[in-house]
Amino acid sequence: MDYWYDPFDPKDSILSFGDITGKVQAIAFTAAVISLFERPANACDDEEATMTIDWAELVSGCHKCCHVLQHTTHHGDWVRQVTYNASLDAFISSTMSSTNTVVLAWREKSKKLLKMTSFNIAQGIHAFDYHSRLNLIATAGINNKVCLWNPYVLSKPVGVLWGHSASVIAVQFFAERKQLFSFSRDKVLRLWDIQHQLSIQRIACSFPKSQDFRCLFHFDETHGRLFISFNNQLALLAIKNEASKRVKSHLKAVSCVLYNSHLKQVKTLSSLLLSRRFPTVSGAFPQLDRKQNQRQ
Repeated sequence: MDYWYDPFDPKDSILSFGDITGKVQAIAFTAAVISLFERPANACDDEEATMTIDWAELVSGCHKCCHVLQHTTHHGDWVRQVTYNASLDAFISSTMSSTNTVVLAWREKSKKLLKMTSFNIAQGIHAFDYHSRLNLIATAGINNKVCLWNPYVLSKPVGVLWGHSASVIAVQFFAERKQLFSFSRDKVLRLWDIQHQLSIQRIACSFPKSQDFRCLFHFDETHGRLFISFNNQLALLAIKNEASKRVKSHLKAVSCVLYNSHLKQVKTLSSLLLSRRFPTVSGAFPQLDRKQNQRQ
């Protein structure tokens, strides 16, 4: 289940959900600030009284402040995840089937009709994440792969991230750094560089030993906090800035680099005219020369 609202116009909101029969349904509200549903004529005057809304009434359009959208493109497969994305103006849903694994239901201009497109992913997926700034959908594959998809390119993924030894059960973008978190069934967390499609960090988590667990995964990008739940346990991983601990060869930007193949050394020159030579094998800094910039 997913709930979205327009931060600039909160009267517009959408509640979307999927079920075990492969159906994706959504209720689009047009007056959410005032009332989600119209009050029944026979309702009592008590404002705190519980109202029962019949689903058939919503589908038939009896409530003027909302309307229902739905599709059955997943053809009976259990819908594991569904979300509405405003930048695409589309519903994204997924199953563990290799056919119509990820379905995008695009809203037409009338906002009451849907146009369907889908990706077929071998063995299906556990979850997905989409980020509008990167315009990528990341899928957590049962086949141990993380795939990156352009929402408008259906034929094949634009990137495949290899490295997990077990099925991937969660993915989430770190958009500010153009990175991606992924978490696998064997409790291995990986951080990927999206541009180069490389794993830049691997953490084998010391979480509960039980292999039978339900995992929820959330990354708070604003505060740099990663939350992972295992049944009744919650783990928190915090990102720390360790830039001050890094060893730097120069205080200012390096302006020139030369390699001497005979001596197997690299020579660098910074904007402070500070020159250093170090062997490529050890990476140490055995020599330090300071040149003075004298005018002739």
